[in-house]
Amino acid sequence: MFLILDLYWQELCKLRVSNTTRVCTVGGTNGTKCDAINLGGMYQRFPDLQDPRNNKKSCRNSVMCMAKAPAAIPDVCGALIRKFGEHQLCAVGLRLTNKAAALAQAVHGLELNA
Repeated sequence: MFLILDLYWQELCKLRVSNTTRVCTVGGTNGTKCDAINLGGMYQRFPDLQDPRNNKKSCRNSVMCMAKAPAAIPDVCGALIRKFGEHQLCAVGLRLTNKAAALAQAVHGLELNA
């Protein structure tokens, strides 16, 4: 669970400082808008997300629930990003869902369908 929460936290941190280091992979004049939309989606989906290294509270969600959580980032983020050009790969929901699933599958013996 820590790895998945840390993945989300690191992404949120990158998006928060995207004025100095762009997260958008396409770039161009709409790169800042792309990052801003993704940051808004992250804040909307994970309003209480904290650094898992400093947070001693236990997460009440299952690993499966947390691995699928970014998929619930509103589709409007993806739609707005597409409006600015070919930014589909920048959409934070899809990226994090794929990375979290890969992390969960990499843990030997972890069964997510239980």
